[in-house]
Amino acid sequence: DIFNFFRKKIELECIPILEKNYSKKFALEATNIYQHYKTTNPRKAHYDNEDNYFKLFLFLSDVKDNTGSFFFYKFSHKQKLRKKLMNRLNKFFFKNNELEDKNFIFNDKFKINFTGNIGTTVVTDVSGIHGCNPFSLDDEKKRLVLVQRITPIN
Repeated sequence: DIFNFFRKKIELECIPILEKNYSKKFALEATNIYQHYKTTNPRKAHYDNEDNYFKLFLFLSDVKDNTGSFFFYKFSHKQKLRKKLMNRLNKFFFKNNELEDKNFIFNDKFKINFTGNIGTTVVTDVSGIHGCNPFSLDDEKKRLVLVQRITPIN
């Protein structure tokens, strides 16, 4: 079964590297497959958690800038106070009760767009600011991505 092979490969190859680099134990959590097609209002800039935890993205289709590429703000996972400030101002000042935040703190020069062909794998610390770019309306392509959540064990 390919799905279980994928999870086992992450356990054997990826988790030991994370454990060595972060000096803590990690475990696999939920595995999801996301399909997007002409998503013009995708999930904007946000962070998932204050603690370091990771998501592994395996592209099951080609992902280009105009087909909903994933983005991440370089160094944002280390900026806990700035993220908290951004989150609180969005929630209480802008009255934005959604999960997304208006990104007024992190400069786009630090924004990295992840694109690639089928099979490209990206591992990122989702305590950093990340999200999904919109699709180009004239593009007929779909984006299919397998996402594996990897969380620290306390």
